[in-house]
Formats: sequence, C-alpha cells, structure tokens
Amino acid sequence: MAKRIFDIAKEFGLHPKVILAKAKELHIAQAKVVSSLLDDGNTLQLEVELNKIKAQQMNSCLSTELWPDRMQELNASVFNTERAAIQSICADPAQFFQWPQVGVLLWPGCVRTQNDGEHNYPEEVMLYLGRLGLKSDTRTNGPAILSFLAAGGKRPNWGNEGWPIHHIFDGTDGSPHAIRDGNLFTHSAGLVAAHPIAHHLAHQSALLKWLLWREAFLRFGFDPIGVFKNAK
Repeated sequence: MAKRIFDIAKEFGLHPKVILAKAKELHIAQAKVVSSLLDDGNTLQLEVELNKIKAQQMNSCLSTELWPDRMQELNASVFNTERAAIQSICADPAQFFQWPQVGVLLWPGCVRTQNDGEHNYPEEVMLYLGRLGLKSDTRTNGPAILSFLAAGGKRPNWGNEGWPIHHIFDGTDGSPHAIRDGNLFTHSAGLVAAHPIAHHLAHQSALLKWLLWREAFLRFGFDPIGVFKNAK
C-alpha cells in the first residue's frame, strides 16, 4: 500500500525527518521530503527496516550488555511483579516512553523554579524556540518540556496536555538531581515523555531508572553519572 512518509512516521511513532533519513539511506528515490508518497514496494521495504529497528530497541532493553554491577544487583533482587511490569515495557517500549530525536542542552544554567515561580527566557532561547514554532512556557517545568519538544520529541495525548515529561535523573541511587542542575534540567537526553503508568513506575523502580539511564547512554552517549562508558 502506497503511503506518505509522514503517515509512516505516525505509525511508528518517529519524527518524519527520521523516517525520511532512513528512506534516503535505503536509496529510495521517491523520498525527497516528508510529504513524499512512496509506492507499494518502497513502502514495504521501508516498513521492514523500521520493524527491524523496533525489534532491536526491544532487544536492547532486555539485553544485559552494558549492565554495571549496581544494575545486576537490582536485577537479582527485584520482585517478580516489578520484573513483569518492566518486561511488559521492554516488549514495546514506544507504548510507554517516547524519546527525543537528539540530545541537546537548550538553556545552560536553567533550573526548576520554586513555589510556582515563572521562568524568564533569554532572548537567544526565545528566538531559537520561535524558529521551531514553539512558544515560551514559563511554568516550573516549562523549559524542560520545550527542550524535549525542540529536540524532536513527541508527546502523546493524555488529559488536557499529554504524557508527563519525566526527568530520568532524579537524585536517587547516586544520580544528580536534574531539576537542580543547570546542565541537566533542559538537556533533552535526560528527558522522556512517559505514559502515566510508566511514569509512576519510573519513580518507584530503581531497576527501571537504571534502564532509562542506560538507554540515554545508548541513544545519545549521555552518561552524567559516568557508569556506562566502562561497563561490560
């Protein structure tokens, strides 16, 4: 079935530019812009490759490669119910977590405001967001939300706004606390859109936290706690 690139992107939960880049990598001549229509054969070829990527993401989640000693300790002691929940997430990660396309620090030095205080954006950040069609969000977590969106992240619908934007580094188990760290609060590599169920589990499960930290390293080489670079 012939499909446009942006429609394929919606089906796979990826940014259209990522799909376009993959199509060009496969030397699909029809892939020129995100609105390009691919014929039946090229659509099938592209979807086969994207399904391979999806399977690799699942295997990456479940693989025990790059598991530091602390992760192995947590894995050995985790309760069966918690393990089952994590395995369900790993079976289809995109149904529970959406990552940005790139890891970039939006606003160096910015930290979360206290007591519902508003953020005042620097002019250069305002201009950058404006070029992306994004408006400033002065709420306490607003800059983090915009960092995620500016980095190509997708925020699925939920309630009035969308999935929560979750800081994976929360100050537990030896990690820095992103909301108090100007090098982390608006760094997209440390942000995910989390389904509310997965969001709750990510706050409660130390093993899932470590899996998210590991995923940030695998995707972006991002390792602020310095434990994955030398892990086996």
